Amino acid sequence: MSSHTTAFEWGGKYQFSITGTGRHEDTLRIESAFQKSESSLTLALPTLCITYADLKFANAIGGVQENYPASAAYGPVYFDPAVEIVGEDEVERLTWIRGAHRVRIDREKTLIEWYPWRTLVIPRLRIERERGARAWLHVDDVPIEVDQPLVIKIKQLADGRHIGGIRMEKRHPKWRPPKPKNEYNLWVRVIDGESHQPLPEARVKVFHWCSNYATGYGTGRFAVADQRYTDGEGVAAFSGRPANEREAVVLDLPGWLATPRAFRPLPGQQARFHLLAWPLKKERFPYTWQTGDSLDRIAQIAGHDPADILKANRLPHATALRPRMAISLPCYMATYRLEPGDRFETLAKRFGFKDQVELAKVNGLLSVSDMSRGMEIKLPGWYFLYARRGDTLGSIEKMLGLPPGSARTVGQTYRPDPQWLYDGEVIAVHTPSGARPRPLLKRERT
Repeated sequence: MSSHTTAFEWGGKYQFSITGTGRHEDTLRIESAFQKSESSLTLALPTLCITYADLKFANAIGGVQENYPASAAYGPVYFDPAVEIVGEDEVERLTWIRGAHRVRIDREKTLIEWYPWRTLVIPRLRIERERGARAWLHVDDVPIEVDQPLVIKIKQLADGRHIGGIRMEKRHPKWRPPKPKNEYNLWVRVIDGESHQPLPEARVKVFHWCSNYATGYGTGRFAVADQRYTDGEGVAAFSGRPANEREAVVLDLPGWLATPRAFRPLPGQQARFHLLAWPLKKERFPYTWQTGDSLDRIAQIAGHDPADILKANRLPHATALRPRMAISLPCYMATYRLEPGDRFETLAKRFGFKDQVELAKVNGLLSVSDMSRGMEIKLPGWYFLYARRGDTLGSIEKMLGLPPGSARTVGQTYRPDPQWLYDGEVIAVHTPSGARPRPLLKRERT
């Protein structure tokens, strides 16, 4: 709406409470975002809630000024007729108040006047902690336009620390709040879980839920919507993302493990995530080359360069790979760090161990009590790989020639189907040659 709409004249009185903290110094700070009016703002306090530094007054009361409400007794004795202090310098000299041009103390109240474009600071408030005090903010008629409301912020500080406050706002009757954009902003920081240092140049992918996309297990799927590399502080920022839809954040960084995060953002939300990334140790597991295999495709799921596979098997080039050839496929050792909400019992069950006691035993620990959150937990018999676009647990098992139930998701996060995988997330596989404590349970939904 145009700012030339006829201004709306408004004036009124606003009441609020002030609490004494019992600290060395209580301070009131009042700021206004309205600077077009020549009218003064007036704050009314009970008699001598402020500190009054007049020497004659101090001598008359014995040098010690009482706090409110005891100070109410000064009114009829010392402030009838009222005492007026005019001029900013004089006001600050006698009361320590800054920004006011007039202070009037009468039998019942103290009035402090200042202009809206100045910041009023009242230090050394004298208010009892148990009783507190009521204050009144008076606003004379001021012109309020559609695009410029009257906003006054009242803050209370104790020994310089902000401890509370209120915001008074008055808008033009024709003002209407703008329609919120159906967007949100996303901020992701990737941190090395061991050193707690930021990880720069790490690829962060954002997935968006596509409800109309048909899949083999129903309608709807996550698809990569955006991706960024983290800066020197480990931060990847995404602005103007569509809100009110499921989204997910995935770290795609071979050699590292981080649990994906799925969420449903609200319009205007500033979504912030810290992804703890844990470095993984290199490992190898036996693989039989199959007809139709691609070196680039296998290297992607292993989280290594194609050259690493050739070097590990002493092969000169990719054409040396033949169907039914047994090779050693570079991958990563299966180790895990508990995330918030994880339990040792769930982890043991997920990876086929009898219970957490057996999980502790295979990690060389005497008892479950020796396992702690944040420690590295080895998962013998398992290997870590990386999901590619369009992969499911079943498709990975089929590609690697493994029986059903040999692949598992690693971190606990939302997924529309237990088979579905995020592109770039860490997955665990179990080979027939791996030492397994007992047969795997039927795959559970996650």
